[in-house]
Amino acid sequence: TANLLTKILRIPSRTLRAGAILNPRFMQKNAIRDTWGGWLFTKYGKSIKDPTGMFIDTIYSPFAMLSVAAKKGPLYVEWLKSGGGMSTMQSLDRDAVVKKLEEVRSGYKPYQVVKWLRQTAEISEEANRLSEFGRALNVEGKTRLGREISAFASRDLSVDFAKMGLQVKALNQIIPFFNATIQGGDKFLRAMVNPKDRKDFLPRVLGFIVLPSLMLAWLNKDDERVKEFYEEEKDFNFITFVGDQAIKIPVPFETGVLAHGL
Repeated sequence: TANLLTKILRIPSRTLRAGAILNPRFMQKNAIRDTWGGWLFTKYGKSIKDPTGMFIDTIYSPFAMLSVAAKKGPLYVEWLKSGGGMSTMQSLDRDAVVKKLEEVRSGYKPYQVVKWLRQTAEISEEANRLSEFGRALNVEGKTRLGREISAFASRDLSVDFAKMGLQVKALNQIIPFFNATIQGGDKFLRAMVNPKDRKDFLPRVLGFIVLPSLMLAWLNKDDERVKEFYEEEKDFNFITFVGDQAIKIPVPFETGVLAHGL
């Protein structure tokens, strides 16, 4: 439905976005950020008062869901039918639902490297959403309304990339990650403004990001090697050393940068 000028202008944007999100290093970092973000924003996960349950919810469950997403298991199908799909970053670069259906029907050819990369990236994004969907179903029940609430919770666990109006949709075609930036800030503000969400969100931010940041700052205060990193790298990552090897652990966008970088 875009006009000719928009179709021409979106070529550089789509190329840049595809080059970024299909990079295996980005996939690895994004999976860590999504899992970390899932700890912060989950509405159905266990609290810090139940460390065993929290470990299962935040570490074990997303890893288990990787195989569910890859194999398109029953929970995955139920999640799609309930409206949880087409909310990942990869979904935005699909030309139409018809292409998606063709991929499901025919599978991928061995030489379709880009499609395999897309599929890998999509699975890594879907794992945490599927985990939240499963937890929500246990609370909301497997009624039609319960499934819809659970699907919405899974979409809202991190950035819902399909959530945009017509004007932003047009701008997002020519400005890479325009909508993702807006939605990331919106997600953080909604968690802070809503009292019910804030009472769980703030303790998790303090426990998972602020306290580790203070501990790392104290441990690295005399380490000259840390000063060699760019400020941007230090804002977006926990940086520590194992021997002479630097280890960078990415923090979530927006929330991680505010709580760790500042």
